[in-house]
This record gives sequence, C-alpha cells and structure tokens, in this order.
Amino acid sequence: MGVEILSLLAFAGRPAARLRPAPRAAEDGATLAGGAAGLLVHLLNALVWAMVLTVFTAFVSASAPALPASVVVAISFLAAQIVLRPLWTLAALTVASVFYVLFGGAKA
Repeated sequence: MGVEILSLLAFAGRPAARLRPAPRAAEDGATLAGGAAGLLVHLLNALVWAMVLTVFTAFVSASAPALPASVVVAISFLAAQIVLRPLWTLAALTVASVFYVLFGGAKA
C-alpha cells in the first residue's frame, strides 16, 4: 500500500514539462499548438476574468497602484498553481486507479 502511495506522489510531483508529449505533425503537415497558445487561450476564458475581477475588487483598494497590485495578484495565482496542481493530479490519479481496480483492470 505504501509503495503505491509513494509512486502516486512521485508521479504527481513531476514537472509538467517532462510529462508533456513532444509535438507531432498533423496529417496536413501542421504542428499542434504549444504552451504559448495555451496561455493565449486563457484570455478567452470567462472563469479567469471572473476570478481576476473578484480578486481585484475584494482585495485591492482603489488607491493602490495598479502595477504592484497586479504583480502581487499574479504571484499569488502562481503560488496557488504550484501548490494545487500536484494535488489535483494526485486526486485524479487516485480516482483513476480506483476505477481501474473496480472495473476489472487488475485482478485482486
């Protein structure tokens, strides 16, 4: 039991860059979008806009300078991602392993 938990923790803690597959060519010769395209897509995400607006209206005073406030908010979001992303990955791997065992993927 302990070995499985340690392997899940090790897998969840790996950097995303090592787990990311190499870009491959599509059938028409085009390549798949990379990380920069993923960052640009966040600008279209309504949830991101709602989260940023909520943080600024709730935690930043109207008299605060815009640039330092933006830097603090960005660092806070980055810190939350660094902490929460491995936890979400670990939770997903745990659920996936339970489904794998429950639905006949492994013989007990």
